[in-house]
Amino acid sequence: MARKPEIAELPTRLLMQEIGSEKRHKKVFVFGALGVVVLGGAVFAVVHVAEGRRTAAREAAFGGITACLLGSDALKEGETPAARVASVKLAVVGTAPEKRGNWPASCAKDAFKLSSLESKSSLGTAAEALGKALETDTNATQDLGGKVDALWAEAEKAKLKGVVPADATKAPKPAVVQITAEAWAALPKFVSGAFRLANVREEPWPGKKLYFLIDEKDSPDGALICTADGSEPAVKCMKVPAAAAAYSPGLRLLGGTEEGARPFYFAGDRGQLGVFPPDAKGTLATTVVYGAASHKDGSFAFLSRPEKSKDLQLTVFPATGPSTDQIVLRGDELDTPAKAGLFWDWFVYRSLAKAGPPPVTSHLYARKLEGATLKEPVDVGELEAPPFAELERGESQLSACKSDDGLAVRVRGEKGDQIVFLASGRWSAPFTASTRGGTLTCRGLEAIVTTIEHTSETDKDFPTVTQAKCNMAGCTTTTVSMRRVLAGAADIAPIDASNVVAADVGGKLMIAWNAGVSGGLRMRLAPADQIGDAPDVLLAAPRIEKNGQAASPITQLRALPASGWAILFMNTTSGVRALRVEPNGKVTPLPGTI
Repeated sequence: MARKPEIAELPTRLLMQEIGSEKRHKKVFVFGALGVVVLGGAVFAVVHVAEGRRTAAREAAFGGITACLLGSDALKEGETPAARVASVKLAVVGTAPEKRGNWPASCAKDAFKLSSLESKSSLGTAAEALGKALETDTNATQDLGGKVDALWAEAEKAKLKGVVPADATKAPKPAVVQITAEAWAALPKFVSGAFRLANVREEPWPGKKLYFLIDEKDSPDGALICTADGSEPAVKCMKVPAAAAAYSPGLRLLGGTEEGARPFYFAGDRGQLGVFPPDAKGTLATTVVYGAASHKDGSFAFLSRPEKSKDLQLTVFPATGPSTDQIVLRGDELDTPAKAGLFWDWFVYRSLAKAGPPPVTSHLYARKLEGATLKEPVDVGELEAPPFAELERGESQLSACKSDDGLAVRVRGEKGDQIVFLASGRWSAPFTASTRGGTLTCRGLEAIVTTIEHTSETDKDFPTVTQAKCNMAGCTTTTVSMRRVLAGAADIAPIDASNVVAADVGGKLMIAWNAGVSGGLRMRLAPADQIGDAPDVLLAAPRIEKNGQAASPITQLRALPASGWAILFMNTTSGVRALRVEPNGKVTPLPGTI
């Protein structure tokens, strides 16, 4: 009876033990779970820190590329990364290689850094492709546009913003382009734009106004006569009358046109097929003309040789009434009409001296034309011998230009051309310039001659430009070597001889050239003796995609200088465009209107 309670308590103790065992398991479970949580948190923290560091490294690497390729300035509205890189390149290629700082090749390390962080992603692939292109672009002329845009597209997908490191390399300042890509696309064609620059025929004796023909009757607009002056940035064109246009291409403007007058048309060899008045109602003559002048009172005069004669004849058509003819030089006085010219209201010629001790020398004479009357000759002065080669070819030895202040006549010489001036009714003695040939322009009491000689090397042209400035005190000459002007930046030399022009613009020398897709359309404008230190002006940087590669749409340049400004024609793959260039550097689009 004594053990009964003990037996009775046994289930109770077993129950209590079971209860105690369950509590211990719960404790083990709870503490185990807490351990897993703590361990997981630690792993998560480590992973999070590592991911943060990797993200920071990616942002820094992309920030390094951004700073190195695009610079510190934010992209403008609508500007792409590739466009910014192209703008920086335009600035860099115009700098001597020793001053470039190895850009953009120096940016390759940042691209490779991003590539190593993203070795198995499309972002890494794009970064590696750009890095390889950058490290080989040691002269900043390769087209990186596609690879730059590809990397930035992948970075946008990866939501990379780019954090620029404190020690990041910064890109040089981008070039300032006067005619942006958008403005270039909107640049108007000159009339239809469908004509050849070789068929632009300017009047040979430039005055205050500029007259020129577009001598191409098969163009959409037909043959055109165009006029421009300094009052507004516009060119007004009109169709050449049908009777004269029938001889196009083959028309010329000869001599000079007085302000307020209209030019005449000369078909064939200097009018041999016809000399037409401005309205082309009838043919005035069919003869070879050696000089002509159109006056504002409606009169017209020209020099020619009568058939089967060696004499030189002056024909004058008054505003009203019949024409008159007179022999102005006999054949024994003038062995070739190339030695004479009619410049507005002055008949000028070279001939043997009328008097003086031997040896007999060649002199320049001038006779004023008033109506149909020639005044007595003025002996302007002694001339050097003419160049033999030009005597053989029969080319005109005299040319002229006119300003509001006077008239300048140029006479070809063996050693150098000679210039004489007419101002306030008096002629100066001849001055000898060191130039021969070239474009003659007048400004005030100054005659300016500009010549250009080309030297081609591989795929570049390195011209030499010479400019002589003559006034009543004499002539000074400046020679400009394009090789020296570019100072080692040969990558931006003109792509060929047809893509570089030189002209006087209001007393300054303008050299404009197409340096191709990597160099753009560039210009220097300064006094000739300062042009080596003048900055490049980037007029435009147009580009087209051709056979998967970028190319320049400009194929040819042509300059027509006037008194105080110039027209720069650009033949492009989509037609002819034109710009007006002024002495202060202002450049404006120049549409031709009909």
